Amino acid sequence: MNTLLNVADGSDAALIDRESDYLIDTQSAGGRWPSAPYYYGAPLKAVSWRSPKLITWLCLEALARNAVGERGPFSCAA
Repeated sequence: MNTLLNVADGSDAALIDRESDYLIDTQSAGGRWPSAPYYYGAPLKAVSWRSPKLITWLCLEALARNAVGERGPFSCAA
């Protein structure tokens, strides 16, 4: 969802809202999201690394950005 927020041009609003609803629906009672592989270190996905904290942070970032209406496209200029 963060990537979509980065490149959103206004026509993606319904998709972003559906993704936001999905994140809210999949959040656990403890405030976390299920851990998922975020990096594979071998061919054929034989080895993967997970981080429940990273996944939760990415979900919270996306929800917060959507809540304040932070949508792209963004320029690369600093």
